[in-house]
Amino acid sequence: MLKDGRELDANAIESVVLETKPGQPKRVVAAMYFAEGDTIADVPDVAGPLTPWHNHKDLCWDATGKTVVGVFRLGACMPRGTLRDTQPMLHVWVTPNVCGPFAEVDDMNGLMDRILRSAGLLPPKPANPGCAHVHGSDPH
Repeated sequence: MLKDGRELDANAIESVVLETKPGQPKRVVAAMYFAEGDTIADVPDVAGPLTPWHNHKDLCWDATGKTVVGVFRLGACMPRGTLRDTQPMLHVWVTPNVCGPFAEVDDMNGLMDRILRSAGLLPPKPANPGCAHVHGSDPH
């Protein structure tokens, strides 16, 4: 992950979140910033619960460690990759987001979870999962 000595620098966006829908071009929907520290305890308090820093403990990465290629489910990376926690991150949405301008990515791991749910390997998704609004959340 990025440890570049810059935190929340609008001139140094560390990652871009793209929306990908079948049959449509990709579009930029959010900027993503990484905390310099490794844990939620290390994140700066920018605006309390309005800026919910979070990390992921269920993402699987390619050999370069730069691309997510799977999710950790049922004790394995699916469809592939190596499990690694992320540094705490904060999203800044440039498109409307029902959970607010700094919310987590909605349903990032949706495809694999839908496949596993359809096979009965994961419990059904809650009808209304709600939004995480806790500063320094660690939801995964």
